[in-house]
Amino acid sequence: MNKQTDKFFQEFWDENDYSQQYTGQAITEESIYEAEKILGYKLPQFYIELLKNKNGGMPKNDRFPTQKPTCWAKDHIAISGIYGINDCKWSLLGELGSRFMMEEWGYPDIGIVICDTPTAGHDMVMLDYRQCGKNGEPTVVHVDVENSEPTITHLADNFESFIHGLVNKNVYARPIGEKKAEELNNVQNGSFSPVLLRAFQKIHQQLPDAEQKLRRLATKIVEQKGFFVIHDDELSLLMVDYLFWLFCQIETVSSLENYKKGSPDSSYNKPYFAFMISLYDDSEEEHYGFCTGGYCVNFVHDWWMNRLAKNELKKTPIGFVFTDQAIARVLKELESI
Repeated sequence: MNKQTDKFFQEFWDENDYSQQYTGQAITEESIYEAEKILGYKLPQFYIELLKNKNGGMPKNDRFPTQKPTCWAKDHIAISGIYGINDCKWSLLGELGSRFMMEEWGYPDIGIVICDTPTAGHDMVMLDYRQCGKNGEPTVVHVDVENSEPTITHLADNFESFIHGLVNKNVYARPIGEKKAEELNNVQNGSFSPVLLRAFQKIHQQLPDAEQKLRRLATKIVEQKGFFVIHDDELSLLMVDYLFWLFCQIETVSSLENYKKGSPDSSYNKPYFAFMISLYDDSEEEHYGFCTGGYCVNFVHDWWMNRLAKNELKKTPIGFVFTDQAIARVLKELESI
């Protein structure tokens, strides 16, 4: 490795505390060989050089420009970390590594998952070996698996070009006040998903201000966070509570997997969690405005386990539902918003 390359790598990594969740001990030739054997692909030489400098981590520049819109933005993607060859959960061979993402999350078997993203599983960056073969130089692609078929977007012709093409998030930054104002307008005036509209109609007699309650809760979330995202706080848990209760007014929840991830034929007529406020049914021409644009599947999973542990969620012959006590709690908490 020449001095210029070594200097680039030293300035490449973000040394915050969270980055250590990606970083393991220094790699060896033996660990590289074992990883390639298990994965079934030869790793790009520049990737190996990067990991020899630091065995997995978070880059300072975590955005990559795209020529067309993605699930993250209209002109770029974001990455959270780059996988190393180590024992970390977020690594090539880790608990949430490449094979797990293909076997459990439906990522296409075209190569190796190398970067995760802020959407926590909704999309990833992969090395694509389809054209070069398992021992060639792969291209780098962005893969979104939220639709019935994965959406694959070409990013770079090789891994080195991908790394050098990363740019700082400030390139795409918007004034915080402008973003918050837009998000507030969306939650206060944006149109609702057809799934929610059906639920509101169903419970109109019981809860005539159901729409207003949802908008007030979303407004509170935006006021606290600056943007509309459902993740890792008490208001988000209440939002997921409310959405589940609304969903149960019009659909049967047979299992956690069915509720949080749906199926290949999911639609507004056969919905799952995401079609309420997180994602669009791409077969429809019009998209609703009251939308987060994505969601953390693991957060929905943790919410489900939490409500089961508290005996607020129960299984009945017709599916999973809230207990009467849980419904009363949710409605009481919504009244206080």
